[in-house]
This record gives sequence, structure tokens and C-alpha cells, in this order.
Amino acid sequence: MPSLDGLATMGLRFSIDGSFAVLWMVQPKRIFLAPGAINIRLGMDSLSELVRDKVPDGFRKGDMIVFCNKKRDRVKILHFDGNYDLFDYKLDKLRVAWPEEGGYRAISRQELERFLDTGAIITGC
Repeated sequence: MPSLDGLATMGLRFSIDGSFAVLWMVQPKRIFLAPGAINIRLGMDSLSELVRDKVPDGFRKGDMIVFCNKKRDRVKILHFDGNYDLFDYKLDKLRVAWPEEGGYRAISRQELERFLDTGAIITGC
């Protein structure tokens, strides 16, 4: 499982024992990569407005959207389960490839786990 280094959560979910269980307590139904770079200072409300009409079949309960900043060294993960959860992850000493254009692309939970654990580039970027 990924380490907690660089992970900060906002909202009500947090890790008591230092495990990475915070993110994995969330059970996303669909996970999407958001193409292009975002302003990493954006919060839950601004990010949810960005994706509302862009996610295939609409942004639904259980969806998780992964964003990346311009420097490609931080990601934000927005999860919607009736309320929003926002996870901010710093990729230490890594710069990742990220899709610049195109639509929101679905990825598997395993791809996201591998990306956060190792910084491995997500297939097709």
C-alpha cells in the first residue's frame, strides 16, 4: 500500500494510525484522469465545477477524478459520495507524464494504486 508521505486530506476523513487507509476507505465506482494541468490551489468546489459537465455520463455518486498540476509533481483526487472528499498527493522527486488533451479517461483502481505507490506512468498518457 502507498505510504502516507505527502498526503493531506481535507474534510472529515483522516488517518489516525498513519496508514494510507484514508484514500482506500473510499470505494470509487469510476475513476477518471482529468487531462491538462490544474491550479493546485483549487479546492473541492472549484474542482467539482470543472468536472461537472466533462465526465462521461455526468459526475455521479461514487466517482473519483484525478488531477495533476502544471509541474507534474502533485495530484489532487476529488471523490464524490454525496459529499466531496479531496486528497492532495505530492509525488516526491517525480515528474509524471500526463494527458494534455482529450476527454476524461477512465482508469482502474489498480492503475491508480500503482501510480500513487510507485509514480509509475499511467498507461496511455
